[in-house]
Amino acid sequence: LVQNKVISQDELALTLATEAEVEAALMVVKVEAERAELTLSWTRVTAPLSGRVSRSQFTAGGLVTADRTHILTVVATEPLYVTFRVPEAILLQLRRDGLCEPGRLGVAVGVATDEGYPHAAELDLIDPAVDPRTGSVRFRARVPNPKGLLSPGMSARVRLTHSRQRMPS
Repeated sequence: LVQNKVISQDELALTLATEAEVEAALMVVKVEAERAELTLSWTRVTAPLSGRVSRSQFTAGGLVTADRTHILTVVATEPLYVTFRVPEAILLQLRRDGLCEPGRLGVAVGVATDEGYPHAAELDLIDPAVDPRTGSVRFRARVPNPKGLLSPGMSARVRLTHSRQRMPS
C-alpha cells in the first residue's frame, strides 16, 4: 500500500505501532490469567496423607496464610504404628538367638476390647540404642487398620513371637 501510495509511511508506522501495542496488551492479559489460575490453585488445601481430620479452625472464605496458619490436623489411620519398649535383657537374648533381624520376629497386638492378640503386625523398627533411664529399647510395629476400627493413641498389648510361630490374622 505504501509502494502504491495508497497510505503514507506515517500511516503504516502508526498501524504497526497499534499492532505491537495490541500484541503487548494480549501478552499482559495472558500473564494476568496465568497469575489468577495460580492464585486460585493456592485456595485448595490438600494433605500429603489420608486419615481422620480434627475440627477445622476456619470456615470457607476465611483468610489463611501459607506456613503460618494452622487450619486442621490430619491423623493417619492406615496403617497405624504401635510403639513398645523391650527390656535390655530380652533384647540381649533376642540378639543371641539371632532374632533381631527383619522378618525374624512376629508381632501380635490386642486393644481394650480384644481377647488375646488378634491383630498381626509387622516389626519395622528397633532403636539402635538402649535408653539408659529405662534400661529398655524402643520397638515399633506397623498394624494394618483397613476397617478404621483403631485410633492413634489407643492403648495396646503387644506380644513378640518367633516368626515361625503361627500369627493371628
